Amino acid sequence: MRSKSRPLHRSDTLVASPAILTAIRQLPDSYISPTQPTAFQVAATSTSQSAAFSLRQECRSYISPTQPTAFQVAATSTSQSAAALNCDPSAAGQLHKRSSLLRSYTILALAILPFSTLPAQDTLRITGSTTVAPVVERAAEHLREPANLTIYIDTQGGSSGGIQAIGSGQAHIGMASKQLTDKDRTRFPDATLIEHAIGQDAVALVVSRDVFDGGVQSITREQAQAIYEQKITNWNEIGGPDRRVVFFNKEPGRGTWEVFAAWLYGKASEAPPVNHPEVGANEEVRAKVTRTPGSISQLSASWVNDPAFAALAILDDAGTPIPPTAANIANGEYPLSRPLYVITNGEPTGAAKIMVDYLLSPQGQDLVRAQGYLAPDDLAVTQ
Repeated sequence: MRSKSRPLHRSDTLVASPAILTAIRQLPDSYISPTQPTAFQVAATSTSQSAAFSLRQECRSYISPTQPTAFQVAATSTSQSAAALNCDPSAAGQLHKRSSLLRSYTILALAILPFSTLPAQDTLRITGSTTVAPVVERAAEHLREPANLTIYIDTQGGSSGGIQAIGSGQAHIGMASKQLTDKDRTRFPDATLIEHAIGQDAVALVVSRDVFDGGVQSITREQAQAIYEQKITNWNEIGGPDRRVVFFNKEPGRGTWEVFAAWLYGKASEAPPVNHPEVGANEEVRAKVTRTPGSISQLSASWVNDPAFAALAILDDAGTPIPPTAANIANGEYPLSRPLYVITNGEPTGAAKIMVDYLLSPQGQDLVRAQGYLAPDDLAVTQ
């Protein structure tokens, strides 16, 4: 199971310069706390202006406006309320790592502040799904210089992290690979969460090559449920090799897991607790399944592009195998299809509107297709 992260302590060993260490140690304890499982926050208030100034001065040499994961300063020396920093561990030091391979190893040192205290809208904070992120990252590459935008993209927490961030005012745009639920909306009564569908994807059940070549190339929902609940523990129970089943379970709350759980149980909330090793980002799933014999996991269908593993077809009620191909996703026959969203709090304005409009434009939709996803227009034509 994935180990739990903990708050930053002054006794932690950091690989960082003395000035940064001194400044962090001067901050009041109340301003050092975790915001997400793999992140911590540092808020320097008016009671520690010398610490804030030292941090800002020390970090200036690391500022890179074109790279969202570079060591960057998001507050000025005139700030009287908070100094918010984004730190890349490779540049400034690292407290701890998750076992997952994250698309962005950003340590998000951002205080939980009202939306009005986020940077001005020429600075755009986007967070959420690792499935949606590749499209948004490509869009950011096209927009940063022409639109004079500073864009930070983070994938920690997946879809649930993106919904949390946009709902609580910690981001301008959230990314999600699942539909918002009533529960999502009621958690943030002061937010008006609006979904902007930019594409269509599906959740594939992927297995290691030894399982696929050993005879398991399709699966029923009942078999998948039995594997998930550990009632089937060896692949030979469903016609495969004599090998123990290793289920790498997507972290509950991620869009991929919620689509999978809803397919098995009708509602993701009905899924029983299980004891499987957990995985986070799509990169981690692909790596774990590739190198682990007997393994199975849930993965975005567009990421099934490695001969070291394979996607299972889903057997329908008539026993017909339905693989997660573009045609089956587009026509709705594949049962684990799901939309891809960027989410805003109200109708987007400023830099957020520039990004959303670009993603929905012909150029943006070409980026969606280039990542292996379907554009909304592709669904309309097929159906």
